[in-house]
Amino acid sequence: MSTETRTESDEAAAVAAAPAEAPAAAPGLTSAKAPDVQEIEVTHQSVPELFQEQVRKRGNRPAMYFKSSGRWQPINWDQYGAAVRRVSGYLMSEGVKHGERVGILSYNRPEWHIADVATQHVGGTVVGIYLTNSAPQCQYILEHAEAPIVFVENRDQLAKILEVKKNLPKLRRIVLISGETEPDDGEAVVTWQKALTAGEAYDKEHPDDFDARWRAIKRDDLATFIYTSGTTGPPKAVMLDHGNLLWTAESIKHTIDLADPDEDVTISYLPLAHIAERMAGHILHLHNGHSIYFCERLDLLGANLAEVRPTFMFGVPRIWEKFQTAVEKQLAGATGVKGAIARWGLKQGLANVDNAVAGGAPSGGARLADRLVFAKIREALGLDRVKQLSTGAAPISEKTLRFFWALGLPLFEVYGQSEGSGPTSTNRLGHARLGTVGPAMPGDEIRIAGDGEVLMRGGNVFRGYFKDQKATDETLKDGWLQSGDVGIIEEGGFLRITDRKKDLIITAGGKNISPSNIEVSLKRQPFVGQAVAIGDRRPFMAALLTIDAEQVKALADKVGAEADGEVLAKNDKVREIFQAGVDQVNASLSNVERIKKFTILPADLSVDGGELTPTLKVKRKVVNEKYADRIESLYR
Repeated sequence: MSTETRTESDEAAAVAAAPAEAPAAAPGLTSAKAPDVQEIEVTHQSVPELFQEQVRKRGNRPAMYFKSSGRWQPINWDQYGAAVRRVSGYLMSEGVKHGERVGILSYNRPEWHIADVATQHVGGTVVGIYLTNSAPQCQYILEHAEAPIVFVENRDQLAKILEVKKNLPKLRRIVLISGETEPDDGEAVVTWQKALTAGEAYDKEHPDDFDARWRAIKRDDLATFIYTSGTTGPPKAVMLDHGNLLWTAESIKHTIDLADPDEDVTISYLPLAHIAERMAGHILHLHNGHSIYFCERLDLLGANLAEVRPTFMFGVPRIWEKFQTAVEKQLAGATGVKGAIARWGLKQGLANVDNAVAGGAPSGGARLADRLVFAKIREALGLDRVKQLSTGAAPISEKTLRFFWALGLPLFEVYGQSEGSGPTSTNRLGHARLGTVGPAMPGDEIRIAGDGEVLMRGGNVFRGYFKDQKATDETLKDGWLQSGDVGIIEEGGFLRITDRKKDLIITAGGKNISPSNIEVSLKRQPFVGQAVAIGDRRPFMAALLTIDAEQVKALADKVGAEADGEVLAKNDKVREIFQAGVDQVNASLSNVERIKKFTILPADLSVDGGELTPTLKVKRKVVNEKYADRIESLYR
């Protein structure tokens, strides 16, 4: 396995890359490498070098599409390259130095990519900020990163930065991507167009600076900070260098067929501040040269998918669960002959899943069901051209995976973390086992420590946490990334994640319980939105359940009540429905794991409410604090 030696970079507190020798084996330690590709060869020195090659090769071919006046408007690679040069000129005119950080606070759009790539071209480090972050959260990140410039999408996001600007002495400029400045904004705020104009003027006066800056960048120069979700405390800045990003993109290339950039298309809709979208929707796009469409808004994802018809796509489990619920509702509502055919078809598809996962030819019934039922569903979803779908960032129910495979849509579970530049392992064509997160990514090595923790090393392992040597030393030991997850490696090298090391519940009776598997099963019950298992240092397991926000009206109609969350949460018939779901989950659990009591919360958990991360993972600490009274009432 190839590794690259890292060098220290002043205050970045970089750490050494993986050593040639692995640590001494602990009792029960097992390891696995990718079954197909063991070596990853990186040919470029930096992301800018890769980008410039794509501009030369792809020229007038479309790179990105955005929706305007009801139509998808293309931006070709030449236009992309020209915009990057102008924004790079602007950053240089503002005195941004090699190694300085630049923030981006925006929803997915071409300007996000342009600002990102331009920052990297001048040797800067990109700091993505979640659109849902509050003003104090934005302040923390910009202050921690010491960013002199931040790009913001619109006046709503600008207001957050202006609110805390007085507390950010190192922040010199705020670039407003969409909209016009107002007199009260102050001189620090400039529009995107003015930045482009200033960058073009700088480039004319200093025509050699652009090439000189990007050609000087090396693989061990920092490319980006990925701020963790902060589920257990203040977010930490994961430092990734150009070598990390290039190595990971090359590794992904061996797991998915992206041989034709003129045909391949994906859609960008998850937060670009998160490593999953950043890698799958941005860096991979630069690496392969395919087209990317920017979703208008998350609530328009379904409509946009039907128009774009991507050839591959990544989504968090909640996205796939919502698609599943919609399709199941459609199938259940079909009547007469059409309904009978739909139910028969689903039965045929589910019966063929194991055969499909193993790569076998479909049965005659499955082929007929595909033609009569599933082809129409895939077309309606906009997924009729898909080669591969991927899911990650949180656990997903095996039932959901089987449902998509039954529809003829192979859905592969991926496992990883920001500290590993995204993917660590993944199921893929020819190497898939449902319920596992697949074998190691090509070039990676995975080990299980004596206490069950998943360890990994490869060219994707991060440089460390910015300004946090202690956390770096705890997470990187002898070159091995300590994932914080507990798992096992099954025959064939398939990794199965059993829980988060820190999320394990230890009951008052001393029993260790994995909450994630219980929660995944609870969320698959009718009308349940989110589920949080409770029981640490408690005498029995309990749960907080929410009503799925998109099914409130359907549930209200079913029980004959007002379509109001608080009203439904107290309704006896709703409780009976939820109790039936809990009973079904309990039937497959051991006695100590079973949910003895539950409460229904009046509102679904949300990002805006602070209970979910932008990738829809539950912030347990926040939930436990926010609903402490309800939790205590379960144990009185």
